[in-house]
Amino acid sequence: MQNIRKKVGAIVALLWISLHGLVWGHNTLLRPVSFENLYIDDFFWYFQFRSQRINILPVVWQRLADKGLFSGKYTARDLEDADLYQLLETMSYIYVVEPDSLQQGRLDSLANLIPEKISQNTDFSWLSQPRKNRHSQHYQMAAFYRAALAYTRAGGQRPLLHWALENAEKLCGQILAKPERLKKRDLHPNMVLMLGDFYVLTQNMSFLKAASLMLDEMEGEKWGQEQGYYYAAQAWVRGLERDFKSVKENYDYWKNAVHRTMRITGGFSAQPAGLSAKRFGLLETIANMEWCIRLYGVTQDARCMDLYERALYNELRCGISFNGRGIAHNLEVDEEEGMVRDSIEQVPLRQVIPLIRSIAVLPNYYYATQNDTAVYINQYFRGEVTINTQKLNLKLSTMSSMPWEGGFYMDILTEKPQTCTFYLRVPSWGTNECSESMGRYRYLPKNNLLSLSVNGDDRPVIIENGFLKVSGIWKKNDRIVFNFLSTVRKIQPSGNVGSDTMHIAYQRAPFVFCFETRDSVMQKQYNGAVCLTEGLASKFALGMIGGVQTLEGKIYDQNADTLVGRPLLLTPFFSKGQRGSCRTKIWFPYFTKDKMK
Repeated sequence: MQNIRKKVGAIVALLWISLHGLVWGHNTLLRPVSFENLYIDDFFWYFQFRSQRINILPVVWQRLADKGLFSGKYTARDLEDADLYQLLETMSYIYVVEPDSLQQGRLDSLANLIPEKISQNTDFSWLSQPRKNRHSQHYQMAAFYRAALAYTRAGGQRPLLHWALENAEKLCGQILAKPERLKKRDLHPNMVLMLGDFYVLTQNMSFLKAASLMLDEMEGEKWGQEQGYYYAAQAWVRGLERDFKSVKENYDYWKNAVHRTMRITGGFSAQPAGLSAKRFGLLETIANMEWCIRLYGVTQDARCMDLYERALYNELRCGISFNGRGIAHNLEVDEEEGMVRDSIEQVPLRQVIPLIRSIAVLPNYYYATQNDTAVYINQYFRGEVTINTQKLNLKLSTMSSMPWEGGFYMDILTEKPQTCTFYLRVPSWGTNECSESMGRYRYLPKNNLLSLSVNGDDRPVIIENGFLKVSGIWKKNDRIVFNFLSTVRKIQPSGNVGSDTMHIAYQRAPFVFCFETRDSVMQKQYNGAVCLTEGLASKFALGMIGGVQTLEGKIYDQNADTLVGRPLLLTPFFSKGQRGSCRTKIWFPYFTKDKMK
């Protein structure tokens, strides 16, 4: 009987693997289409990248020059090696988006400071006096690996990627030869992530084996605001190892964390006992966005990308002013209190660089490929992309009015016919079916405004796991049109928030909107209520904060003898405080139409 049970158990295990391998197997992992294959001509993000080139990077560069970094006289202890590697990575991305000779010269000048001997010494530091309380050695080296890869893809002149791979091979060789010598003080999840990426790049198994050993050694460690990096590394490496059980456990924990702690602006806590808070740190948001991206790459669950998008457009984008000249104080944001941003000339560079790096790398997440035959469209923008795999050689031209409106169409530019399947992500705010991605909140139901056509012929809108699947043999001038124009969505807390649920918030496209007290001279307006059955009109204000969408409606003083509506103006949460620090409000008490009588 015992042998029969073992055989049955083995059959069940194999059946589980065969079924779930279709979703979480190595062959189904998503591979990002690297940023150098994109041309971006996007109203929103192009100008964000441009503001980095014009307003941020020159200031950072001058501050480093004034301290003597480029003349060999740098003696300050305000940076660690990883800060400069992240700066090099950021500059590489920005240079590809908007190349110019000055940027190229600075890019190579920074790269020239990195000595070749770093490839031979796994304990090497290129800052003579790195700052106190710096990150672990593996954090430093992982930042070098990322920078080397980005610099090479941007067309850099120095062989940094060769040095990085040489360094990684030596490090992994030492670990695999004597794993008992692994020191916890040296470990960091970012190294695990990068070794996984190097494995995908080279298929060198030593990278994956060493990453797995590191992950085992880190189990149970507490990483504070960087906890999301650990879960990101766990999802990615276990997915590469085809350890489906561990991937599912990671995925289940992610869903649980989101449903317990998610803020309406997209951030959540990766801590076991973490709670959602009105005041949050951007470093934790950045780490958890990495978890969303890596888990998405393993599971292809659109909800992971939905949450990444929500945090990107609301929390992360809130950390830096529209023109790039101000950074959130201490990299913290309060949902209701006034937004304080410090001048880019005065903010410690160790705070500036991680934030601008997280925005600069966005183009790496627009597209991904799967099995060399499928293309996932994760984020919508205007521009062009070239996709090359063993089976595909595609050039696509895309047009979208995201993020303010929605809508997307794509033209095939490649001469030779290509067999390909496109997976178009359906944003959660465009449908009610994906509302589970909201975690602690829910959209009030609304008719979907979705349509799909191929070469002018309408196709049925069938959403599978958050995607529209469009397959075919594609030839030049074929066009796919996906309409998902945004309307104003109303959001209510769900039962698991544990507070008064008689409140409502507003969203349009990925943006959550808020009221700023500067837009009213009456305190009653701040404490007023909205009518649940009344809508808000959207309007694009070209003259406000560089051009933003606004929502206009009415707000009521319920304590008055008669309900008289007064004007209500809402602006995107990310733009709060850019006209001066003041209190903000996302959630409004509401009443129904019958109470107006």
